[in-house]
Amino acid sequence: MSERGVSRGRVRALVLAALTAFALAVCAPADALSPNDPGWEFQWAQKLMRLPAVWDYTTGDPSVVIAVVDTGVNPNIPDIRDALVPGWDFTDGDAILEDTFGHGTLVTSELVAQGNNGLAIAGYCWSCKVMPIRVARTGVADETLIAAGIRWAVDHGARIINVGFQIEARGSGPNAVLGDAVRYAVEQGRIVVAGGNTGDDRLVYPAAFPGVLGVAGTDQRDALYPWSARGSWLNLAAPGCHMVIPPSNVYGELCGTSFTAPAVSGIAALALSLRPSLTAAEIAGALRSTAVPVAGIAGGRVDAFAALSFLGLLSGPPPPPPPPVSRAKTQAPGTRVTAPVGSRTPAIHFSRQAHVLFGTVRHLRSIPIVVGGGRLDLRLAAREAEECVMSVASRGRVLIGTLRGLDELTMKVFLPRGHYTVEVSCSSQRRKDYALALTGLLPDEIRRR
Repeated sequence: MSERGVSRGRVRALVLAALTAFALAVCAPADALSPNDPGWEFQWAQKLMRLPAVWDYTTGDPSVVIAVVDTGVNPNIPDIRDALVPGWDFTDGDAILEDTFGHGTLVTSELVAQGNNGLAIAGYCWSCKVMPIRVARTGVADETLIAAGIRWAVDHGARIINVGFQIEARGSGPNAVLGDAVRYAVEQGRIVVAGGNTGDDRLVYPAAFPGVLGVAGTDQRDALYPWSARGSWLNLAAPGCHMVIPPSNVYGELCGTSFTAPAVSGIAALALSLRPSLTAAEIAGALRSTAVPVAGIAGGRVDAFAALSFLGLLSGPPPPPPPPVSRAKTQAPGTRVTAPVGSRTPAIHFSRQAHVLFGTVRHLRSIPIVVGGGRLDLRLAAREAEECVMSVASRGRVLIGTLRGLDELTMKVFLPRGHYTVEVSCSSQRRKDYALALTGLLPDEIRRR
């Protein structure tokens, strides 16, 4: 998560080279695998990094284990439940890894959501495994638990360690216990990946530790998002917005450097799936050497196809793609729908439209909405929006929420037809005027409001 103001001894979750001539010469196959998952249409990040061309060669190998050092994982999500291997909960000292916060589940879904099965989204490494390591119950964790989680991951066979937290160094410098754990992982040949979301060039850890792949966040034009860390200490970037699945199993697009590190971890896992003998240094060198230049950091945005081609992993004809699973039925984005919403609600006429709701918020505001199902785009513009988070709830239960730290809050979410509330929660009591733009299947009567 991208929340600022981190005190020493605590960390908050990150819901945070020129292109070589070789990379310029590499062209992805025109007939690359295109998953049949309903969310794939909106997964621009994987398309930008040419993942479909890599999936023609591999969609991962179960022997490759990625440790997710985070808040646990919800094992009941169909798209990820078969990808989990035993992990450890350092908050309770047991192997029960429930995700009461949601962050670890989001990261895991981005990494290993099963692709081409007609459900939800396509992750990066469909057949790879995730080792959940729970080091926090909320978005705040202790460095000693993170360090313990990293060491546990190394000792239990994880090849890649994705850390979902950041800390800003203060006083005498970064936490020594965390630094020792990272050094141990690097010396054991593990790939450690983390992000940063300060919005400036301040060092954050573990991303800035030697040997760690620190990842900035970029948009569709390869420009850094305002919330992303930047500076010469960073030499990798990845798209900052990804389709993810929260514990509610309602999938949508969220933004933040929480989702840049998993992109790099997933691509590294695909490389190891094709050649397990690769070293961390070889993978890091290929990612950096073939990256697309990004202004504001020392390197560039990862290109999966170019990096794996650089390593010689994509030569020769690809294996035949896996057979697609029957696509799950989803409501098509029709132009007009008439349907009852709720047992006591008369028929409502829906049409695909855009509408803007205006209002004010101080600390918390609940905005009731009715949607006809399918994709709903939300965009909240407000002064000091970085103090706020936006979420969609049903009957008091949060289904999916944005991360903190953006100039404006945006979300794409796929919902069944029904009544919902848009919750806007801000950390201060200062009055903020907002404009909430909704685009989707909305009631025709909304136009008359």
